[in-house]
Amino acid sequence: MAAGEEHDFDPTQNTTVKLMTHITEKGFQLGSCIGSVIVVPVTAYRARGSSYPVVPKMLRGLSRSAVIITAVAGLLGLGKVYGTPLTPEGIQDRVYRLHYNEGQNRTDTFSRVGAVAGAAAAAAKFGVGGTALTGGAAFGTSLAVLAHVASYKGAEKGLKTGPSNMLNELKHEK
Repeated sequence: MAAGEEHDFDPTQNTTVKLMTHITEKGFQLGSCIGSVIVVPVTAYRARGSSYPVVPKMLRGLSRSAVIITAVAGLLGLGKVYGTPLTPEGIQDRVYRLHYNEGQNRTDTFSRVGAVAGAAAAAAKFGVGGTALTGGAAFGTSLAVLAHVASYKGAEKGLKTGPSNMLNELKHEK
């Protein structure tokens, strides 16, 4: 095996768990980005002139956005996996393609590092409360996704850089 190859990846093992993990992770990333783009500016605007510190409000809003969108993504994923005629082979194929997708893996790595860094920064500043940690992780995730998008050179390598074709593929499955 060449350097960097995995010895133990089996796309037939725990496929539904792997797919649902991917879906909920993307839900957290989406909720974090929505929170950073919409919730934080709205919170800052509404808090102007207030004597209450605005950053804890922003973290609470980010936390809610990330958690709610993650839950919605998880429910939609469960509905897709168990509520449609999606075959086990289709799930295995999707898990296999996700595992070897450089852009997906890079986004996930960036967002995981960003989440840890954001949670650590929030904990250092505001203590180890759940809202502060989740909000900090969400903000770190959104910054990490932005850093990934700004620095990714996949198109130069001939790799697909747009959204997944999963929906089109599922439409054409019989």
